[in-house]
Order: sequence, then C-alpha cells, then structure tokens
Amino acid sequence: LRESSGQMIIGATMVNLSPGRLRFLRTLVQGDDPAPETEWTADQSYGVHLHSNGWMQVVARYSAENTPWYSELDRSTWLDTMATSPWQRGQRVDAAWEGGVSDARKLVGFTESNVSAMRPAGSVKIGIAWDHGEIAGHQICILYAWSERDERMWVIDEDAPEDCTTPQEDGKRALDMLRKHGINPAGVDNAVGDVNSAGKAMSGRKVNELIQESIRVQMARRSAPFQIRTPMKRPGSRDWGLRCLNFAARRGTLHIHPRCTAVLKTMRHWKGGYTGEDGKLAHAADTMRYAITSSLGKSETYSRLHLDYQ
Repeated sequence: LRESSGQMIIGATMVNLSPGRLRFLRTLVQGDDPAPETEWTADQSYGVHLHSNGWMQVVARYSAENTPWYSELDRSTWLDTMATSPWQRGQRVDAAWEGGVSDARKLVGFTESNVSAMRPAGSVKIGIAWDHGEIAGHQICILYAWSERDERMWVIDEDAPEDCTTPQEDGKRALDMLRKHGINPAGVDNAVGDVNSAGKAMSGRKVNELIQESIRVQMARRSAPFQIRTPMKRPGSRDWGLRCLNFAARRGTLHIHPRCTAVLKTMRHWKGGYTGEDGKLAHAADTMRYAITSSLGKSETYSRLHLDYQ
C-alpha cells in the first residue's frame, strides 16, 4: 500500500446508519458493482471481493477465529440473541451492508406450539397492557400473567374493539375483562399503556390517566386500583421488545390463548410495517412488546437482549 500510495479503510458494519451515509460508503468501496453475494460455509471467517474500481473488500464474519477474546459461551449467547433478530443478523454476524429481508415475517420465533389454552401455573403476577388508538380497529388491550421464576408469560385474553372508544369505555372494558376471569383489579401487578394519546386525551390529560380515573369512578374508590405506566421508549426499545417476543416464543415460554385472535393474527403475519394493511397488525405487536419488556425486561435473560444503539 505504501509503495503504491494505496488507501485502506477499516470499519464495522454500522447498524441503523442513515441511508445517505451508507450509500456513500458502499459507492466508495464497490462503485457500480452489485453487492457481492457471500455464501458462508460453517467454518469460513473471511470473504474477499475484488471490485471493478480497484478496491478489494475483505469482510470479517463473527466467528471464533475473529473473536478469540470471547468464550464459547459468549459466542453462543450472541448467536442465540441474533437468532431473535433475523432482520439484523446479516449485519451483526455476516458483516453485510444491510440486514435481513424486509418483507419477512417479523415475529419469526412464533410457531403454532405457542398457541395454548393452558392456565398459568405456579406463583404468577397479573398484567394488563394497552396500545391506544383513535381510528376504529386500531386499539387493543391484553390481559396476561407472567412468572419471574421461570420467565414464562401467558396471554390470557384480549379486547380489540372494532369501533372507536373513549377512555371511559376503555376503563369499563378492562374491568369487564378482569371480572370475566375472576381477577380482582387490585391484584393487577403491572399496567402499561403507550404514551400517545391518539386523540383521546382531553383537557391536557393523558389517556392513561383518563382510563385510570374511569376505573376509579366505576369501582367507587378513592384511588384507582393500579397505576397505568408508560412503556420505555428509548433508542432500540422497539427492536428489543421484538427480540424478547421472538426469544420467548423460540424457547417455548410464551403461551397465547386461542381466544386472542388479534394477537395471533399479528404473530402469524406481521411483517414489521406501520402503514397500510400490515400496519393494522402493528398495534398488537406493540402491546405485546410493552407487556413483555415491562414485566420480564429487568431479568438477566431479557435485559441482555437490549443491544446498545448509537
């Protein structure tokens, strides 16, 4: 390189890089050539591509040879984590420019074995989660249980009204669902609802506060039996929640009752979109994310699925 006044660029695949900056780097390295297609063998650690513009591209894969400072347990844990993120595995494991196929099913860990009418067993806690919506058919509330001991989650029931509802109606519907299953509202251990009011907030109050107040009034109490908190929304939280769902589904610790038809439709078909027909399925995915991260997210198993984002 020194004798030929050549150049060298060393860099890591940049996940979530802006399209403009990614396009600049790709054009610099491979020019007008199509993206190289690398078929990795199980023991292959490097890929070498010669481009017509003179650049030689050497791609280092995530492997034991390239990461000798990690233990075998560290590597297997990372690969297990990436199995829950097929849309990023290409970048984080195979050093591809881009992630997985965008039109693939997002919740790939889910199979029909996760559909079960089994009742929660052992010492469990009760949770309720909302994704609020102003447009008809865009709201869903789920009732679930979880076990901290074996990190298991059961989705017991759902309320997905086809018509637009008010916060007062949302409160009543939640109480009805709890009573249907013989659950005292005072026994709810976790309640979470998205921060977006979706046009339901009135007089500057947040929709979660209005639903809480509705429940308090209907129960004739001085205070609501539980507080509805907002989910964590920081960079990477959406992908983290989807990773948690895929991980739980793959390990067989996520159980969804057959009556939860809206949730099951999303688990079976959602491709990750938030617009159009696919976007209609996103609300159940968001609700499930809020539930699992707010309930199991602090455990060592699920907290490690939250990757650092730049």
